Amino acid sequence: MEKYNIFYCPHCFGYLSIADRIIFKIKSKTNEYALLMLSADIADYDSSIISGTLKRVEKELYEFYCPLCSKCLNLESSDMKLVKLFMKDKKGNKSELYFSGVYGEYATYAIRDYSLEYFGTHSKRYLEQIQKYKEFYERYL
Repeated sequence: MEKYNIFYCPHCFGYLSIADRIIFKIKSKTNEYALLMLSADIADYDSSIISGTLKRVEKELYEFYCPLCSKCLNLESSDMKLVKLFMKDKKGNKSELYFSGVYGEYATYAIRDYSLEYFGTHSKRYLEQIQKYKEFYERYL
């Protein structure tokens, strides 16, 4: 059994987590870049900039990139401001994980074995859209 959840890129499958943190490269709408660390606990929204001078702005959408392959992790849908990862939890269960890319918006969704779990004070914001995605996932994957 793992000590921490493990997160990896949906493009290159490289590990994004180190111990209890997940590392991303992020970009602001003014094209400023920084490295960002998030808590590996999916119900904890602790984050910090570890490199760069970017000042995050409340309610602003940021682009998240894999620091290994540099592919964008944000969903392309304009009505869902979510970032996609894969996760293996401490028990070895695998999930698709989505979280809001908007600073200060606390919404996380985990799809595992055709079930949906959601976390955060703003999780109802995208719940209808993520349920439609889950239904598509069940039908075609």
